Amino acid sequence: MRKQGQEQLTKEKEYIKELEIDYHVLDNKAFYEKYKERFLNELFTDEKEYQNFQAKEKEGILGFLLVNLLVTDGCILQMDFKDEPEEDLAWRYI
Repeated sequence: MRKQGQEQLTKEKEYIKELEIDYHVLDNKAFYEKYKERFLNELFTDEKEYQNFQAKEKEGILGFLLVNLLVTDGCILQMDFKDEPEEDLAWRYI
């Protein structure tokens, strides 16, 4: 079990490093094309929407992308925070 955990951690580190390097080296179009099937198409409908989001957010988008990559690949779980308890209750009963 320990060996599996170490292998999983190594895999996660590789994912993070690859995405970070690509984010800084590739232009927006190449980055979107490389990662669209892996996870970006779940976040953005097309390359233009990705570019608009990146231009608007500028700070923090790399972290956002890293979290979503790791969630999609099953390395981590992500929970949504609700400001109001009613939001969570409404979601449960839909």
